[in-house]
Amino acid sequence: MEEVVINDKQIQLIADRTADIILRRLKPEPDSVYVSVKEAARLIGVSTSHMYKIKDEYTYIRRGEDHNGHIYFMREELINALAAGKKEG
Repeated sequence: MEEVVINDKQIQLIADRTADIILRRLKPEPDSVYVSVKEAARLIGVSTSHMYKIKDEYTYIRRGEDHNGHIYFMREELINALAAGKKEG
């Protein structure tokens, strides 16, 4: 049997695709636990465009195909960050 070599970029692509598949199968519903980018921005007092810029500072899920899906943040984490006085961006 021939050995298959996979580089780091390929491993990351496989991991990203696997995560997308799992999230779709779990079908997390954006309910009171998750909020849209618009609602997240309102909660912490920033614009939606700024929320996209700082999104990696928070836990979020992406629903939809590849990187074109909608982003939802965990409401509780945003509220806790705000209560702790976290400075945004």
